[in-house]
Amino acid sequence: VVAGEGGNIYISGTIVTGSDPEIVSVTIPDYVTEIGEVAFSGSALESITFAGDQVRIIGEAAFESCYMLKEIVLPVGLKTISYSAFAGCSALESIDIPASVSTIAEYAFADCMELKTLNFRPKECTIDSSAFEGTGVSDFTGNNGFTLYCYQNSTIDLFTGELNYSEKIYY
Repeated sequence: VVAGEGGNIYISGTIVTGSDPEIVSVTIPDYVTEIGEVAFSGSALESITFAGDQVRIIGEAAFESCYMLKEIVLPVGLKTISYSAFAGCSALESIDIPASVSTIAEYAFADCMELKTLNFRPKECTIDSSAFEGTGVSDFTGNNGFTLYCYQNSTIDLFTGELNYSEKIYY
């Protein structure tokens, strides 16, 4: 983990916890299985790299209000994106959600106002109705040019229904 001066990011066993407002880049080691609650919340994080595919849970508000984060490719083994995990990441433009994800909790991506591309690979996934509140996924207004990539009749396809996306592309 790369932290700013005086950083307080810790790895305890297989869980990343702590907080460091100056952190701009992080590499999550391959043995980590969980990103703990508020681990990077409010930081100046610009990039996240997952060294492996062991992370199964992104905890509550783990990356909340990381206002510089523009893109993230989540690890292939991820199962749960918890409450407000990426809420308020106002610069987030694209996200790739792997097929392994089975739960996207309340407000997980709420108020990610610049979200333009969602690459959604799960065919079945429990998605809370507020998970994408304030984004192009749930509110087309003000977010022209949104592109959704998904499987036809998948959870996200049915979740989004007949919203008028610029493009809805099926795998």
